[in-house]
Amino acid sequence: MAAPEPTGEENPEPLQWLRANQELFTAMGSLAAVAAVIVASYQLSQTNNQLQATRKQLEATTIYNIQKDGRELMVGAQRDSDV
Repeated sequence: MAAPEPTGEENPEPLQWLRANQELFTAMGSLAAVAAVIVASYQLSQTNNQLQATRKQLEATTIYNIQKDGRELMVGAQRDSDV
């Protein structure tokens, strides 16, 4: 069984359907772009919130460590009479 010989003519039906519905595809692409912008904005907002929480935690940790080191220095200074 041999494959049919190409006649040189393409089936214009799929291309006509795409051309006829070009406005629909354009609208769907625009909606997809708007949805992507909304999702990206939400993700950036969430990232910003996480960065703020991380910054606050880092500040709290730094302050705690400075206070702890200060207490250790004060106790060490009180024990050593030469200081």
